Amino acid sequence: MFCKMGKLENYINELLSEFQCHIKEVRKHGDEESIHALRLSLKRIFTLIKFIDFIEIHFSSEPSGVRKTLKQLFKQLGEIRDLQLALKTQKLILGGKSLKKIGRIIKPIQKFYKAQLLHILNNFNDQEVSDRLGELLRILTCFKKKYLIDQVRLKLEEDIQNVGFCLAQNKVDYHLIRKKVKQQYYLLLWIKTISKEKVKQSAFKLRRQLAELLGMWNDVEMMQLVCRQVDYSFSDKEKLKLKLYQSSIEKQLSHAEINQAIRI
Repeated sequence: MFCKMGKLENYINELLSEFQCHIKEVRKHGDEESIHALRLSLKRIFTLIKFIDFIEIHFSSEPSGVRKTLKQLFKQLGEIRDLQLALKTQKLILGGKSLKKIGRIIKPIQKFYKAQLLHILNNFNDQEVSDRLGELLRILTCFKKKYLIDQVRLKLEEDIQNVGFCLAQNKVDYHLIRKKVKQQYYLLLWIKTISKEKVKQSAFKLRRQLAELLGMWNDVEMMQLVCRQVDYSFSDKEKLKLKLYQSSIEKQLSHAEINQAIRI
């Protein structure tokens, strides 16, 4: 039943190495690029952790606190990323004058969140966390590739059903669909890396395109949420611009195209 897999072991090692590298970059620079890169690294890690949960692997000695530690880090990175995206989206849609107003409010908050992030990272033992995380992920190396591939197919099918349910609602949860699409992308990339399983390039291309559109939609939602949190009020002209921009994105997010992208 059990089988060691060199490619999977290598994949996990690369994932852990990349994670440690991005943490060092955030400590050193703390800029938009390094924060975004660390968040992407964590998303790939969380995809495997969620997959472990999906196939219901339970073991009594799960590394203590590693999930909680990573979630805390991801949450703090998310606070900063949301503000970065709010400023970028504001500039893209509403222009410079509006950006100056919101920037004066957001930048001090951004500075505060970065100080909190550095505090977390200063108390963060990279090697210890990486070792505990590696112990959790390496449980996957104990299973045959065929079993893992079959489970990935079941996970993708579950995602298709969940997305179908979302699309059937009066108010479509594009944020949830975006999360599912990204998780599918990372899962397919992982299974292609560790096995000889053939995955069509169109499977990656369509998911990337869909994730990009959903990301644009989500950026507007996040910007409006951030502005509400800091009591920034949009003018009627700004509200109209935002509505038209988001509507143009939603028109491209047809149910048929979403279903096609997640089924290939």
